[in-house]
Amino acid sequence: QNNIKKRIGISMPGPFDYDEGICLIEDQDKFRSLFKLNLKKELAARLAMDAADVKFLNDAAAFLKGEVYSGAARNSQNAIGITLGTGLGSAFYREGKALDAALWQSPFKKGIAEDYLSTRWFLKRYHELTGLEVKGVKELNGLQDQEKVVQTIFEEFGNHLAEFLIPIIAQQGVHDVVLGGNIANAHARFMPYLVSKLNNN
Repeated sequence: QNNIKKRIGISMPGPFDYDEGICLIEDQDKFRSLFKLNLKKELAARLAMDAADVKFLNDAAAFLKGEVYSGAARNSQNAIGITLGTGLGSAFYREGKALDAALWQSPFKKGIAEDYLSTRWFLKRYHELTGLEVKGVKELNGLQDQEKVVQTIFEEFGNHLAEFLIPIIAQQGVHDVVLGGNIANAHARFMPYLVSKLNNN
């Protein structure tokens, strides 16, 4: 057992120094304690293995790679993967490689894309319309006593996502778009608006 070579691959959202294994995320609570920490060295030391055998990959790129290999974008030659959750993840797949697209920081509307395409936007928008708080998109999706407001929010989100994707699809010549992340679990709420707007373009 002692002569077995250990190797670990970990997918992480950005910003992150994937070669060195250093977390650069400072404005998201669940990653705050990892900021500037060299996870490659820390994991290698705790697991008694070589740091060179700890590899990191952008989470959206890992997601898209899996979808091209055996999922919704199987055998695609030019795809974009979007992970919708705490933040906005994105990756392009071309020439056999999935690479972080870092579209979260793209200028969009009155800010950046992540301002409108993440959990943070849903919570803010719900508060703007109702004056109430909600913990997350899953809870929002299940609110039966606020159905009209909830559906309005998801409609806006679907339209935002389409507006964001349309120029990227055109500029990058994308053939396939794959959505993932926790917000994608509520796809039935926003997908009709997204698809309608994409079809019209």
